[in-house]
Amino acid sequence: MNYQQYLPYIIPPLLGGVIGYVTNYIAIRMLFRPLRAWRIVGIRVPLTPGIIPSKRGELAVRMGEMVGEHLLTADDVGRAFAKDSIQRELRLTVTDKLGSFLDRELGSLESLVPGRFRPRFREIIGFFQAKIVKLIFDYLQSDQFEQKLRDYLQQQAEQLLARDLSSFLTPTQYQSAQKHLDNKYSQFFQSPRTAGMVGDYVDRKTGQLLATDLPLRDLLPADLVELLLTQLEKEM
Repeated sequence: MNYQQYLPYIIPPLLGGVIGYVTNYIAIRMLFRPLRAWRIVGIRVPLTPGIIPSKRGELAVRMGEMVGEHLLTADDVGRAFAKDSIQRELRLTVTDKLGSFLDRELGSLESLVPGRFRPRFREIIGFFQAKIVKLIFDYLQSDQFEQKLRDYLQQQAEQLLARDLSSFLTPTQYQSAQKHLDNKYSQFFQSPRTAGMVGDYVDRKTGQLLATDLPLRDLLPADLVELLLTQLEKEM
């Protein structure tokens, strides 16, 4: 049998099928690839990126609008969260998670910070440590502290004199002793040694705070946190 007479009928469909397959494959690939624009000598290659990657921002917006307007609207979400059962479950879940977080032993503060951020964390701690020391010394040097100290010393001196010394000290001797005590206390609080003692105390307490394993809610008293934040806001 001579097959050559059938070739004009067989070859064109086969070639058409192969060409169609290749062109469809290329067309489908061009829908999704490449993801980024190709450039040759700074000139963008046409049809790059693919049609869908080049329009992904617009597609995302359209899909979001479709979901928000037709599939899951804001009213549907609002009604779902307004149900008493959902509200109760949310409150219980939040309370449980928050309580578990606050009550568990977290270790030292520095151990909670990822390793790559710890140098920056130490810098921040050093900054706030310097701020706290400055706040303490500013307060010790303020007129308000001086007046409170004088009032306290006068009150204590009066109680002491009324209880023990009034029988053998004259008013003149009392005033002289009070003046002497005022001078001594002023010299004490203005001396470099006192500054070093306060600085060492702050360093020691800061180190203990960073190394403690207590739960987060037990690290600092609430009134101390409020006082420090108020003073830092005034400074900044």
